[in-house]
Amino acid sequence: MPQNCPKCGRPASSQLPFIEGFCQDCFFDKHPLIKLRHAPQATMCPRCDAYRVSGRWVQRGDTSIDEYLFNMVCDLLDPLFAPKMPATYEVHILHEQEQPATRLKQLRVKVIADAEQFTFQQEDIITVPVTSILCEQCKRTSGGYFEAILQIRASTGKLSSYQEEAVLSFIDERLTASAQSQPPLKITPTRGGIDIKFLSSRLCRSLAKALAAKFGLLVGVSSKVTGRTRTGKTQSRENFVVRFPPFQVGDVIAHEDQLYQITGIHNGRYALIDIESNQRRVFSPKELVGIDWELLNDRIHEFMIISVARDSFQLMSQHDYTIYDLPHPPFPIAVGNTLSAVKWNDRLCILPPDET
Repeated sequence: MPQNCPKCGRPASSQLPFIEGFCQDCFFDKHPLIKLRHAPQATMCPRCDAYRVSGRWVQRGDTSIDEYLFNMVCDLLDPLFAPKMPATYEVHILHEQEQPATRLKQLRVKVIADAEQFTFQQEDIITVPVTSILCEQCKRTSGGYFEAILQIRASTGKLSSYQEEAVLSFIDERLTASAQSQPPLKITPTRGGIDIKFLSSRLCRSLAKALAAKFGLLVGVSSKVTGRTRTGKTQSRENFVVRFPPFQVGDVIAHEDQLYQITGIHNGRYALIDIESNQRRVFSPKELVGIDWELLNDRIHEFMIISVARDSFQLMSQHDYTIYDLPHPPFPIAVGNTLSAVKWNDRLCILPPDET
């Protein structure tokens, strides 16, 4: 005897399988795929567009506003769906982007649900109210609160424009790559370099270590007690000082009758090449500062190759036109090329060509 739906009387068939004794339409009418546990409510920060979900604030970062709002709606609705049968959902935001996200009062969302095991689809329009509340970061920022300062300094004098641009660019790239990272609260040029305030001491410490590894900087840390919380916990403010050593990549330095050129930085350590023996050495920033080095950049001059033999060649100084006869260097040369060299301890030392 054929089975009929007890609600609508429709008979069962191979194209219309029954679910728990009811046809699909009647079953999903009683157990809809789009049914929320409770009414959704979005909370957004009116200053930075951050939204709150599951007790935490999600920062927008560089995400486009359309993608950002879509992510917010999905984060809010996903835990609210409670279908009796497994289903997949499509979410489409129905709004016009004529006003900033922080001025939104509500979002209209079209949801399309498909039952995974049955040929049934349901569509509905859901309205998500939006409430504006300052996020924790903006609350602290508005009150002038910060946990750490990153001070970028040179060993002597001011930072060069190259050092300043390189450091700020590296910090920006590092923060952009991490969607959860909070931006600096304030960047202040000072007489000795740059001061950057951060809301998070952990983030500031991480950036200080990353800068040291990238540029071979010296890192110093100090801490100052600023008060106590309501629970009696001590509050402190950390100060991270990252300092460029007196030597940089490309510098020529002398030590104990040996002449070196700094060729690069690898894992926070400086790579040096012995100009005369072509041997390579590695020093930490502290070792460079702790050794009695002599900087010889002011003695670097340009020389033109005027003749080349099998075992020797001739150079002419572009500075005073003096001609020098030297053994053939351990790298290819040709007449007309120019080389850099240092006149030091009554001898002329050829600098290796730039590998880059």
